[in-house]
Amino acid sequence: MKKTMEPAHLKDLISLFRVLEGLQERLLILIREKLQAMRSSDMALLQSLSLREQKLIESIQEREGLRQQIMDCIGRELGLAARAGRTMTVSQLSTYLPERSALLLENAASELRTVVAKVAQANRVAGATSREIVNHLSWVFASVRTTHDSPVCYSGDGGAVGVVGARLLDAVG
Repeated sequence: MKKTMEPAHLKDLISLFRVLEGLQERLLILIREKLQAMRSSDMALLQSLSLREQKLIESIQEREGLRQQIMDCIGRELGLAARAGRTMTVSQLSTYLPERSALLLENAASELRTVVAKVAQANRVAGATSREIVNHLSWVFASVRTTHDSPVCYSGDGGAVGVVGARLLDAVG
């Protein structure tokens, strides 16, 4: 049953959804740039993007705390039990709102969900790409790794030999 009262903090929640949507869009751009850095093997760019991504994720997590506080306030305004507001879904909250307010909230939440889904998909691609790179590098290193139990050096003709069998000149070049 719809109520005609709009919680005072509803506008704050909708505004927060818009901010989160912008942060998620920035995160999506960073993930796509990270994928491109992986493809081009640009480690310096990859590290820089990872640091920026980490800061952006921290900012998103801070906003999640704010969302919970706003939802607590809305819950109190609606007369719900303490902290019950923070567990409400957008659909549940919409049942307490006038139709116009519910529509604004649902649209903002839908747009945020759309961007979050794109971020999740891009993250899956980045994770799969990372796993393939690690798998490939593991294969490369395994193919050049020796089977000797002792440390290895190379002889004058380029063959791998154990340190025990190497001459000092062969071991240090």
